[in-house]
Parts: sequence; C-alpha cells; structure tokens
Amino acid sequence: MTKEQVYKSAGLTRQGYFKLLQLAEQWHLKEQAALEQVRKFRIHQTRSGARVMHQLLKIESMGINKFERLVSENQLGAKIKSKYIRTTQGTHEEEDQNLLYGFELTGINQVFVGDITYFHAENNKVFYIFTLKDAYSKFIVGLDGFENMYAQNALTVLEQLIACRGKENLKGAIHHTDGGGQYRADIYKERLAKCEMIRSISMNCLENGIAEQLNFIIKDHQLSHYKITTVSSLKQALAKVKHYLNYIRPVKGLGYRTPYEYEQWIAPMKIDERPKQTLYDFSKDK
Repeated sequence: MTKEQVYKSAGLTRQGYFKLLQLAEQWHLKEQAALEQVRKFRIHQTRSGARVMHQLLKIESMGINKFERLVSENQLGAKIKSKYIRTTQGTHEEEDQNLLYGFELTGINQVFVGDITYFHAENNKVFYIFTLKDAYSKFIVGLDGFENMYAQNALTVLEQLIACRGKENLKGAIHHTDGGGQYRADIYKERLAKCEMIRSISMNCLENGIAEQLNFIIKDHQLSHYKITTVSSLKQALAKVKHYLNYIRPVKGLGYRTPYEYEQWIAPMKIDERPKQTLYDFSKDK
C-alpha cells in the first residue's frame, strides 16, 4: 500500500497528515514546558494541588482539567501525609454555644475562627502553632509559633488580630474556637470582652473545621520545605507562610483570588451585592 493510499484510508490528505503531526509535536512541547514549570514549583511547594498550581504558574497553554490530568499522569500531584495528634483536651461548660449553625456570612470582621496545632521540628522537638483567620475572606489575622500551649500565647495571637483589624471594627464579631482551656482563661475572655467580641465554642472538631483546614494547609502544604529546628526558625517560617497565603496563593472558594484580593474586590460592594457564604448547620445532625 502506498503512502497516498494510507492517507486516503485514514480520511486525510498528505498535507493534512503532516499538519496533524505538526500539531501533535506542538502539543507535546506545550506539555513538556508545563511539566518543567511544575517540577521547579514542586521543589519548594510539594503540597499544593493542581488547580492552585494552574493559577499560580499562569498556565495559559491548556485548560485546568487537562493540566490536572497531565500533573496526575506524571506523578506530580500533591504529596499528602496524614498524621494527627490531639493538642487540646476540650471541655464544655453549660454556657457554651456554637453560634455558627447556619450562619450567613456577608463580609469580613463578622466571624473569626481559631485553633491550635502541633508541629514536629527536624530535631524531634514539638512546637505549637496558634491561628486566627477571618471566616469570610480566609485572611489570616493571627499566626504564631510557640514552645508550649499557654493561654498567654493564645492572647498574643489575639492581639495580632486586634492590631490587624482595629478594635473599633470588632464590636459584635464572633470569635469561634474549640473548647480548649487557652480560650477559657480569664486573661483571654477579658480581652475579648474589652473588644466586645462574642465567644462561640464548637462542640467537636467538625464544628471547627474552617480553622482546622488552615492547620492542614500550614503544616502539610507550607512548612514541609522549611528547615525548622528552633521556635525562632518556626516564627520566621510562619511569617513567610502568612504572607504567601494572604497575598500570593489563590483560593478556589474565593474565585481563585487571594484573600487580600478578595477583600479588595468586595470592599466597594453593598452588602446585598456580595457573595454570601452560609455555614453548615450542625444542629440538623443532632
């Protein structure tokens, strides 16, 4: 069979055949260029998902679904390690209430969620990370690392929140955490009262999922490529992570905007024009 007969049997002309070869080669080069970007990115960011990478690397040569398949087929997906250590033996008092059941968020400074998690340093030391973030924009308003879980450390991170948002903007805001003793300490509750913030307590870890999600991102996505052996090196790394998560990393739930970009985007909008976020109503499960 001649080449012309082969082309004809495939429904192609000689020109069409070579055009397909050319397109295939061009696509192969695009794939290789994208993979090279991903491999370089993975040197420092081993835990970011494909969709986040697509945004950060500004991959314009292919759509997000094709990019996701390409990353998966080449074993360049996120490396996730699962390990859990309980950091807080939460207790509950009669006055405790979860005020977030079915709560509708319409802007920043309405709800702040906080938590404490552990971190294993390279020299087998264990440090503790305290977090506070705005539930609506996901903007981290408080983040720090310590050698223990004392209430004073929780207060230090609360002061970061107050400095970030301004005391005058916190009146009536809900402060939501688990039932840890750090958040029940008199010095902590008194500071919340002075800011006229309202305490909300989760009844279990699921009810504080927004805060615990941040723990996962910080530890398993961000800190894994830092050499941390002291609390000082942890603090330095957390400062970089905080900047990255607030100003550089896009968030799917925010329309692939960073938390900072999202806050800037909604700022000129009237309340009824802003995207609404309704929190899950766990009371329905009881």
